[in-house]
Amino acid sequence: MNYLHQIPLARLVIPLMVGITAAFYFPVYFGVWFYAIAALLVGLMAWLSAKGQRYSPVFGVTASALFILLGLHLVTINTVSNNANYFGSHLRSTNYIVATIDKPTEIKPKSVRAYLRVESIKTPQGWVKATGTILTYFQSDDMSYALAYGDKLLLNIQVTDVKPSLNPGQFNYKSFLARKGIYHQAYVKESDYTLIESNAGNPLYSWVYKVRSYMHWLLGESGLTGPELAVASALVLGYDDDIDSDLLQAYSASGTLHILSVSGMHAGLVFLLISRLLGFMGQTQSAKYTRAIIIILSLWVYALLTGLSPPVIRAAVMFSLLAFGQSASRYINNYNILAGSCLLMLLFNPFLLADVGFQLSYSAVLGIALFYPCIHRAFGLDERLEISTHRKPIYYRLPIKGYNWLINGAWGITAVSLAAQLATLPLGLYYFHQFPVYFVAANLIIIPLSVLCIWGGMGLLVVSWIPFVNTGLGWALSHLIHALNNLALYAEQLPFATWSNFKFSKVEVLVMFCIIAAALVALKSARKQWLFGAMALSVVFMGFRVFQKAVTLHQQRLIVYNINKASAVEVINGSQSLLIADTSSTPGSTNYKFNIDAARWYFGITNSTVNAPSPIAYYKPPVIVAGNKTILLYNQSFKPKQATINAPVNYIIISGTPYVDYKLIKSLHPKMVIFDGSNKPAKAKYWAKKMEELHIPYQNTAAQGAWVIDY
Repeated sequence: MNYLHQIPLARLVIPLMVGITAAFYFPVYFGVWFYAIAALLVGLMAWLSAKGQRYSPVFGVTASALFILLGLHLVTINTVSNNANYFGSHLRSTNYIVATIDKPTEIKPKSVRAYLRVESIKTPQGWVKATGTILTYFQSDDMSYALAYGDKLLLNIQVTDVKPSLNPGQFNYKSFLARKGIYHQAYVKESDYTLIESNAGNPLYSWVYKVRSYMHWLLGESGLTGPELAVASALVLGYDDDIDSDLLQAYSASGTLHILSVSGMHAGLVFLLISRLLGFMGQTQSAKYTRAIIIILSLWVYALLTGLSPPVIRAAVMFSLLAFGQSASRYINNYNILAGSCLLMLLFNPFLLADVGFQLSYSAVLGIALFYPCIHRAFGLDERLEISTHRKPIYYRLPIKGYNWLINGAWGITAVSLAAQLATLPLGLYYFHQFPVYFVAANLIIIPLSVLCIWGGMGLLVVSWIPFVNTGLGWALSHLIHALNNLALYAEQLPFATWSNFKFSKVEVLVMFCIIAAALVALKSARKQWLFGAMALSVVFMGFRVFQKAVTLHQQRLIVYNINKASAVEVINGSQSLLIADTSSTPGSTNYKFNIDAARWYFGITNSTVNAPSPIAYYKPPVIVAGNKTILLYNQSFKPKQATINAPVNYIIISGTPYVDYKLIKSLHPKMVIFDGSNKPAKAKYWAKKMEELHIPYQNTAAQGAWVIDY
């Protein structure tokens, strides 16, 4: 219990996280009741404190209840759609809106993406002040390319809801944006908007974005181009929009994707550099405070210049607290600092708790703090990588003389990688569905190289004004990053580089964390009951996996995918499937990658037959027979007048905008008619009206998403 008193902030942040998580799934609105209940809880805590029961269980439970309540309330008041001035309540078919570009624009292949912060909207009663953000795609042209942060625009546009994922297993972009307070989107043509003011944004952010853009330009002027420039910008500036998706996948498959996100490692390097440079100031109290102020300012300037991502904010807060604690000569508890930074960030923005980067960042740092010492002790090392008093470390027993510093560093990186990977394993499997097999070896080589690249990039920015020196350093940095990229690509190509297609539920992820926690407590306390607890939880986890496998092996599903201007139907039986698709949607195509491949993971498909007879379903165009269900593929090659269909038809799938014989469809008495995404939208709407007249159920996948049914 005494140890818990050393981490009071951790005892507060946990109930706050519980309240925030509960509000995500069960939104509540307290209104004035929040303040009444909060006042009652605070009063009870004050009374207990006055009675000398500050450390009693009742006081702890009351404080936890208060922070759970606070978490619920924070989500409510930070949900933009709950605001009385939210622009979404005034939307019509077309809208006059005044809005300001809230972030730097992103140039896409066919558009320019921008986030517009709404300031006012025109209603039948006139202009009213409004709040909210619109995800906007501007038509590509010279005018949209010139748009920048802080530009205020007058728009006349149609605003629509952000669409949810329309195929099984796809990333839920609507939910992702909702956590950021964005619920609407719009496409804007050149004639739909007018620039009414420039530089209307926050002056500080405006300066930061300009400096960041200028530094990005400096890297390019020093000779960096293509993938090397993209990776250098990510490493040094946190600007990763230009990195090719294949290169990102290579870093992910090698287990080194974290280096491309400006995070704790980068902020730690800044902290270390400034601390070393200011070492001459001495150890007087005034020197300590001055050094701490300079370090903290440097950290936050760096955080600003790298885009204020959740990982770098977390690192900046942590190192700021560390610098302050060192200057005050106070005892510093790493867990309390970590909890304090988390508490501050969640009080500022509770939706950060749903951010994947935020979760992975805190899990990794907590894992390093918890597991790093255990890993060292397991190999005969103490927490500071010194020789144990009982036995020599393993690497000191190796027959290599004079290179202990190298082995020391290599082991340090290995231990950190193992600790971070263990702590983030459940989240990594849940979000990315894969495990990088060679992550230890890859990190052992790529992390030191990336540190050199970061130092080189920072040094390049410092000497960018010196002719020849900048291009020379740029040449060296370009070749170093080229080697870094090739290593990641090589690691991806190694046999069994990744174990993929993992599928876990949130409950299973929670159980995995509990197993890891119980095993850690057992290791630290040497108590058998915790080990037995970890083993019991492992049995529960395996039970979940066996049940999931049984469900997969007994599933029988039919899917009509939603793919723009293409057709794809899949019959699933257990872990096998028959895919009937256009050539534009077969394996290897872009349509397959973004629309079908996720469903294969989602439903646990390991073997698929494409456009060919299959043992799991009878297939002879235009008929599919799956189980006791018959499906008619009604497309342009289908000839209604020549059709001879003996078996009752259960479902009709219309694709390719064919001529539709309504009498034939009515005579077949189908349970459902499905229009897939290959049909012209106007025709699909017309067919929908005809189906309503004929009293035949229908689904338009282009509007309603993929059609999935058990057969």
